[in-house]
Formats: sequence, C-alpha cells, structure tokens
Amino acid sequence: EFFFGGQRFVLVDTAGIRKRPENLVEELAIRRSLRAMDEADVVLLVVDPFQVGDRELKLANEALDRGKPVLLVITKWDLVDKEDAPKMRRLLREKLAHLDHLPRVFTSALTRQNLDRIFREAVRLHELNQTRVPTAELNRWVAVWTSRVQMPNFKGKPLKILYATQPEVAPPTFVFFVNHPEFVTRAFENYLKNRIGEDLTRLRAVLAVTDLNHIDDVHDLDELRERLNSLRSAVSVLLVSLHNMHEKAEAMHNTLSAVEDAVDNPDDTL
Repeated sequence: EFFFGGQRFVLVDTAGIRKRPENLVEELAIRRSLRAMDEADVVLLVVDPFQVGDRELKLANEALDRGKPVLLVITKWDLVDKEDAPKMRRLLREKLAHLDHLPRVFTSALTRQNLDRIFREAVRLHELNQTRVPTAELNRWVAVWTSRVQMPNFKGKPLKILYATQPEVAPPTFVFFVNHPEFVTRAFENYLKNRIGEDLTRLRAVLAVTDLNHIDDVHDLDELRERLNSLRSAVSVLLVSLHNMHEKAEAMHNTLSAVEDAVDNPDDTL
C-alpha cells in the first residue's frame, strides 16, 4: 500500500496462470489470482517481451471477462537495444494482436523507466471505467455507427436501433433498444462492442439488446428523461425552422401575387 499523486494504491502480486495446474499448490495460487482479479479496480498484466505466449492472452481475457480495465506492462525494456526497439515493438504487436486495443507501458524495474506512468495510466483507466456516457452523446454515436455498416435484416425487414443508454458503470454497460432483438447477429454485436471501445470508453463494454417492452429493466430513469428532453429540444428547433420557412413562403407568395397583378393590369401599375 502506498500513495502516488494523492491517490491511494494497493498492489496485489499474483501468481501466473497456466492452462492446467500441475499440482494443488498451483491450483490454489490460480484461485487466489482470480479472486484478486475480482476485487481489483485495474489489472496490470506484466509481460516479459522475451517470453510472450498464450498465457498473456488467457490472463487478459480472464480480467476482461470480469469487466476489469487491463494495462499491459512490458517489463525489462532496459534489455532492448535502442536500435532493436522498433522491431521488438512490432513483434509484440504481432504476438499480442488480440490485445492491441489495450493500453501499454514499456518499463524497467532496474532503471525505473516509466514506473510513474504505470500509476498514471491506472488512474486514467479507473476513471474511464467509472465514466457514464451521456445518453444524447451515445445516441449521436449510434447514428454514426449505423450509417457505416449494413444493418442485419430478415426477409427484407431491417434491424433498427431505436434508443440506447448506459445504465451502469464498472464495467460500462450499454443497453440497446431495437425493433427486433432476434435480428441482432453475433457479428453486429461485436461491431457495436468494438465501436464503443474505440470511440467512447477504450474499455471492453457489456452490451445488452432488448425491445421497448423491457424498458423498465433500465434502472437509471434520468438517462431516459435526458433522452426525451433531447428529443423535445430537437422537435422545438424543427418547429421554429418550419415556422420561419412558412413565413418566408408566405412572403414569397405575396410577392408573386403582386407581380401577377402588375402583369395583368399594366395600366394600374403605371
């Protein structure tokens, strides 16, 4: 336990996780590691750049499946020559391709390189995990996302997203109300998760799809009120625009009528 930048940190060192524990001691260590993940606010996945394998992907997925922000900490960076650093970074991107969306810090315990950055990144990820995206902003993004992809359809009936909201944080949880939940494919669900992760949270989001009959399942009614207020504002702007257009059209009509009168009765005009 220590303080950094006015923040209290508790570091819990855990054992690595093999695919299959070889004895009871390893199995108990794995259980302790998974329990520590459950209790963590942020998970630091320490990666040895000279020994990268499937273990890193397994550990990261264990944490992500628990809704935890994950920071990749690449250690022993002092052992990488400056000339070889670009090549090593490229190799790491290839070996950790499935984790490419995760933030990472290159550090060294020996030289203390970037040690402070680890904790700054941990604070940033924790704050992101606690952030709620305003409903109006989320639905603006939904409009952008749906315009960039072919929406699933069944027998000519397209899937439509009617409304989206974020009722929970830690992990960020998003609910999408659609016209036909059964039209949502796994590919489209993954598309939404990726867009949320890249455009909004930078974290793995929990996503639920339902229809408007289950709107009571959304606990945060303030979010719904915010969305309705946004719709009311949009309607008000539209009404003002229509009123202005009507006034302009009426003025144009009067002008045209005056011109027609002048053409029909030139003597009166003179």
